Amino acid sequence: MITKNNNKGYTLIELIVSIAVIAIISSIMFANYHQGGAGESLNAAAQNLVSEIRKIQGYALSHKEFNGTIQTTGGWGIMLSSNPSHHPEKFILFFDTDDSGKFNSSSELYSDGLIGQDVKVTDISFSGTSRPYFWAIHYPPNPKIKLNGANNPTNAFIDSEDSQEVEVTLTHSGGRTKVIKLNKYGLIDVD
Repeated sequence: MITKNNNKGYTLIELIVSIAVIAIISSIMFANYHQGGAGESLNAAAQNLVSEIRKIQGYALSHKEFNGTIQTTGGWGIMLSSNPSHHPEKFILFFDTDDSGKFNSSSELYSDGLIGQDVKVTDISFSGTSRPYFWAIHYPPNPKIKLNGANNPTNAFIDSEDSQEVEVTLTHSGGRTKVIKLNKYGLIDVD
């Protein structure tokens, strides 16, 4: 007599091993998915900031009006801060009406906005020296650019208009960083 083995299923051990393998692969994919999202968010924020810097360069070249008039002195600028108490997640676009080389008051404000989702400025470096505040101002008609940094938003500048280059470090809440370099000729590089 021939007996047929009708055990056509998985054993408990096989089932547990299969579930464990699926769980491990899923956790690896999930972790990489979140890291990829952070990288894309950081890339978008860096490109947004570069776009805003290019915007003020264009405003200076075209003598864009500020408050309804073409200004004869001053220039278009952007302000950033790495100081946690002064909104390191934001940028400020302004017109330097008093030709002070920095953003002084709300009367100079043109617009402001977030740099990016979950992204903030964590370091601003002038030739290896960190500063918590940064202004880049483009003066028409060239446009000539002035890069300034200070330890306090109301202090006199520590760096003169002869500063050659500034590095702005953006950091995503997930820990990834990206560095934007701007030199006194207005050239921008994103690392």
